[in-house]
Amino acid sequence: MDNMSESGISRSMRVMLWTSHRCLSTVFTRSMGQIPGMEIWFEPYGYAYNAMLNVQLNDGIDLPTSYEGNEAIYIKASQYIGRMMSRTFQPEGLSYEKLKKMLESSTAEMVFVKDIGLAMQRDDLRELIPKGYRHSFLIRHPLLMFSSLRKANYQHLKGNNILHEGETCEAEFDMRRHIEMNNPFDYYRSLYDLWKYIKETIDPEPVILDASDLQRNPSAVLPLYCKAVGLPFTNNMLGWENAPLDDIQSWNTTCNINVQTGFFEGVLSTTRFSPPKDLPSRDELTPDVIELADEALPFYEEMYKNRLH
Repeated sequence: MDNMSESGISRSMRVMLWTSHRCLSTVFTRSMGQIPGMEIWFEPYGYAYNAMLNVQLNDGIDLPTSYEGNEAIYIKASQYIGRMMSRTFQPEGLSYEKLKKMLESSTAEMVFVKDIGLAMQRDDLRELIPKGYRHSFLIRHPLLMFSSLRKANYQHLKGNNILHEGETCEAEFDMRRHIEMNNPFDYYRSLYDLWKYIKETIDPEPVILDASDLQRNPSAVLPLYCKAVGLPFTNNMLGWENAPLDDIQSWNTTCNINVQTGFFEGVLSTTRFSPPKDLPSRDELTPDVIELADEALPFYEEMYKNRLH
């Protein structure tokens, strides 16, 4: 499929960005979409992992990675995640094996896949990472990430009437109780573990970007990133027309993306990278954000030391 270098890394322009939620990854994806001819994939494995998680929570069984012969349970999986995410999912598109085949068989000259590191926690799932791609990572300080995630998750769960008993307002909301949205304790550890795995077995030089670096100086960081992963840089990546629905609806996904959720708040009106936020004071944060950020900080800090800057 691809011309491979001696290291086994594809010379073609195919890139995977592994990240966590609320790390500016959707804005970054919109920027990558300004490259002419770019094919975008939006969190294919992330959705597949969430379907797998919800089958386990609801039925107590493991969702097989193969769709063939398991169609009935995949229909249930699509219904579980569909209700939780307020979207309609294609059952077949929740199969890790199907996703690997689709990403490897793309005929586009350039492919950019934005996905969630949490989706590749297990060794058997990591074996289904598509071949022929360069790998990169986007990180963000845990205090910024979790404070943003808490707000988005609360708005989404409230809108879907799936808050827990006693969560009558945002002050009573606790992310640690909502593992149906993925276990928040796993986000940074899983991203760190995936970085180590990819570095040791797939791509010896995966690129790491920090979201605040990107926001602070996109005109310097974006060209460095493109050069490192083998993509062409264009000035249009620094600012784009405000047509988010057109952008997002052109992306390859396994569902219809509902932009009327807290997850897309801010992205709809964004036409460039905004300046980075200051770290919030711990006195202003809730106990769930503080505990999750403290747990995540060592993983973030080691990746931060190895970032592109």
